[in-house]
Amino acid sequence: MNTLTDQAHTVLAAMPAERREEYLHTASGLPLAQAAADLCDERTFRRWLASGDEYLATCAAIGLGRLIAAGRGHLWPLVREAAHDPRPRVREGVAMGLRRVADADPDGLLDELERWVDGPTPLRRAAVDGVTGHGCTADPAVARRVVLLVDRITWTLRHDLR
Repeated sequence: MNTLTDQAHTVLAAMPAERREEYLHTASGLPLAQAAADLCDERTFRRWLASGDEYLATCAAIGLGRLIAAGRGHLWPLVREAAHDPRPRVREGVAMGLRRVADADPDGLLDELERWVDGPTPLRRAAVDGVTGHGCTADPAVARRVVLLVDRITWTLRHDLR
């Protein structure tokens, strides 16, 4: 974690869970979103996704990645739904959540994203955003899978433009 995220984590962790949402409304930012993603639970993330609040939905999308990385694969449908969100910050939250899954299980992430290749454009874009520029490409076998995935998605997007 960086210093701002560490500070945000400390502040959120010290306050009662029921006050966190109020605090998030008054002090937003990426470090705070990362901290909220680390500290809140599935029920909270579901509520935030349904709330209509862009910042809270962004925090939730990142947090879902944390939960999936911890083995809660039943949450993939919520991530796929969030990838369709019209708000760019929420979609960026999805990409950040996917990167958290990549940290824990790059092969598992790529297995899931293979299912997204033939899906709607927002899913394909989220897949590319989630795997590009990420440290999971340090492993040559994983890097090959990432390149093949991005190549397939690029081809499908190009084909759609015709």
